Amino acid sequence: MSEKPEAAAGDSAIRAQQAERVALREVTARLKAAFPTAAPNTVEELVGTAYSELSHARVRTYLAILVERRVRKTLAVNDAAAEAVAAQ
Repeated sequence: MSEKPEAAAGDSAIRAQQAERVALREVTARLKAAFPTAAPNTVEELVGTAYSELSHARVRTYLAILVERRVRKTLAVNDAAAEAVAAQ
């Protein structure tokens, strides 16, 4: 008995969504570790926002990497600004 193509495509899409969620959780954990002074909920919100902004992408292979780069840049700017204020 062979699986219908629609069912196989649906299963594939579900697996892809699950893999994406896992990747985003891993990205969030890495960012929290890399920026321990950032509030955990801030990191989570930034990841969610970046993901929302990129979620329209047709090719999703590198979505988690793009989200991580975007959030990492934002957090680095915030850290630099906080250090500049603290140095005054």
